Amino acid sequence: MARADREPGHGLAVLFIDLDGFKPVNDCYGHGAGDAVLREIAGRLQGISREADTLARVGGDEFVLLLAGASQAADAEAVAARILEATAQPVVGPQGRVTLSCSIGYALYPAQGHRDRLLACADAAMYAAKRDGGNCCLQYRPDMQQEGSERLDLLQDLHDALAQGQLSLHYQPQIEAAGGRVVGVEALLRWRHPTSGWIGPGEFVPLAERHGLIVPLGHWVIDAACRQAAAWQRAGHALTVSINLSAYQLRQPDLVERIASVLDAHGLPARLLICEITESVAMQDMAATRVVLARLRQLGVRLSIDDFGTGYSSLSVLRHLELQELKIDREFVQDLTETDGARALVQAVVQLAHALGMRVVAEGVETDAQRVALAALGCDELQGYLIARPMPAADLPSWLASRQALAAEPA
Repeated sequence: MARADREPGHGLAVLFIDLDGFKPVNDCYGHGAGDAVLREIAGRLQGISREADTLARVGGDEFVLLLAGASQAADAEAVAARILEATAQPVVGPQGRVTLSCSIGYALYPAQGHRDRLLACADAAMYAAKRDGGNCCLQYRPDMQQEGSERLDLLQDLHDALAQGQLSLHYQPQIEAAGGRVVGVEALLRWRHPTSGWIGPGEFVPLAERHGLIVPLGHWVIDAACRQAAAWQRAGHALTVSINLSAYQLRQPDLVERIASVLDAHGLPARLLICEITESVAMQDMAATRVVLARLRQLGVRLSIDDFGTGYSSLSVLRHLELQELKIDREFVQDLTETDGARALVQAVVQLAHALGMRVVAEGVETDAQRVALAALGCDELQGYLIARPMPAADLPSWLASRQALAAEPA
């Protein structure tokens, strides 16, 4: 930058490079294979870089390339085109062939100014390339910075939400397929922003994951769900409460101790807590996951595999992890009464789970025809809008009372 300020015509470009489709590599093959892919991609980027350039891996699957002497957009885009081509070549390793792409954003100096924010500008352009579908390169524009600024504002607001009690849990009931008895609830995270209203987890959870907030967020969910389940038990409603554990939480060395402490603090029997993990989370580090889950089982906590059938190596997960519950993804439930294939698949999953001693919960049940079909196939529990939408904790007792009154009416 100092040279560019001194010498007219001299400049530089910063390229922010983020791999597209890298997460499934870790999910499917583990972090060892993921690291090998990153090393291969880094080598290709080094091969493209000149001696005067600077290449860095700044975290995860993100790289930054500083191009010295690149004062024109054409200079940056020529290099970006080579990077896109190099990244698209398959990586061959013990896991087989892996084909990726990348999203690139770049910013120029001094043409675009922003001396102190050049990297942030390139990052904002990369995010815009990601939103455009990836596998492309975009130059920074001022409106992109506005979007980046909004993300940072949202991140700060999320910090405040944790500290100021803006987060809440809504609970979606689960019933027995045979008889309709309410047996539990799933805890779902909600955020009511003071000015923007309700913000969905799909918007703020990825932000929390990227900026290190997902672990404290997960701790808050564990505590709030257990506190509420204990309060319901004292009121005469011994319902199980299901919470989702992220990959980040499973890597925390004190996770089991923390859950044990929360159960003890609220006086909640461990059998009323169900910890759900997805297939992709389980596959990130199978050996380490097995150790954590075994310790949770020793506490008496029940374990569930969520979104079954949508991840990788489903049968491998079931074979290696001793789980008590399997949740069939809503994708298969939706087609249950429409196609013979979906019905056959659900039937096979139910039979497999029962053979392994697992209960089966069907998610996304929206029609009475689906309810009848799932019950006939031997599904144990149902969850979905047909039964009830997620609701605040304060609404559950009245919902339970109305359901009990309905069940008591003569046929």
